[in-house]
Amino acid sequence: MAVCALVFAAVLVVQTRPPAAYELLSGAKWDVLFERWDAAIRAAQELEAKYPDLPLARDARCVRHRAELFKLLERTTGERSATPWIRELESLSRQPADEAVAAAKLALATLYYLATSKRKPEALLAEALRDWQALDHVRATPGRRPHHEYDVVEIRNLVFQPHGDGIFAGDQRWSDFTWAPRAAKYLLVSPAIPVFLGETERVRVVAYDPFPGHPNVLFIGDERRVLLDRIISRLGTAKRRPWMKPGKPLDVLAWWSKASLGMRGNMGGWVFETQPRISSISFLDPQRTRAVVTVVIGSASGAVWLEKRDGRWVAGRLRHFRTW
Repeated sequence: MAVCALVFAAVLVVQTRPPAAYELLSGAKWDVLFERWDAAIRAAQELEAKYPDLPLARDARCVRHRAELFKLLERTTGERSATPWIRELESLSRQPADEAVAAAKLALATLYYLATSKRKPEALLAEALRDWQALDHVRATPGRRPHHEYDVVEIRNLVFQPHGDGIFAGDQRWSDFTWAPRAAKYLLVSPAIPVFLGETERVRVVAYDPFPGHPNVLFIGDERRVLLDRIISRLGTAKRRPWMKPGKPLDVLAWWSKASLGMRGNMGGWVFETQPRISSISFLDPQRTRAVVTVVIGSASGAVWLEKRDGRWVAGRLRHFRTW
């Protein structure tokens, strides 16, 4: 009887998760990777139409939104009027919230800023960031996880001092760097941290756990970094184009920075994460009672040494300071 039940359950899984749906979703993601926007949109639409009740249909919709956004951004380089794709971005922005729809609101707000004086874009930019933060909250309660991840989260919370507090307080070596103001609307943090558990074992811990004392943290993971990079590279670095407002070229990155979204890089380009940025955590013993954290702050880096005392992590001095 038990064997029959298992076989029946397996049949149900096959019936409710058709291989063709996975193939369509995989193909759509692959087409996005190679910037074949129309092909990605067609594959995603086909999956949504054939299997509307599967959870994969929701994933396909997210991929379609991403391809539609990137396709619209490609058009900003050639057309003389922003009106047609502003309307299309407005339509995309009204779709159910996901990563790409929130990014579409950000792109639309940026276009309002660049192309028209009739709309105030700040409210839409703020709405886009609130949508992303709401998606973060959904991810913030993971299930059971390996024990080392609890140590990683505790260490992350201890080292991330965006206002120059804690181990960074009074350290004049950061004098050429301006810490985030306490009134910053958002603090941007990568959820992924490279972790060394021994001499050869390396893992990547992704944690959306909230930061004590910092309710305004917004996580910038790989997908969001690609979305932000595409928007700023298509809109924020453009020279004067026919559809832009008259006058001086507008500085998109400076406008984004007012919403705590990005800063200029030291060697050109832009940096989205709020400093200090944790580049790695290395545990120095099998019991995980000693660790070293490599941090990057502006144009400098250093190593924070920590040890666990009475079950809690305690930070020592920052060493190996260097600039580049």
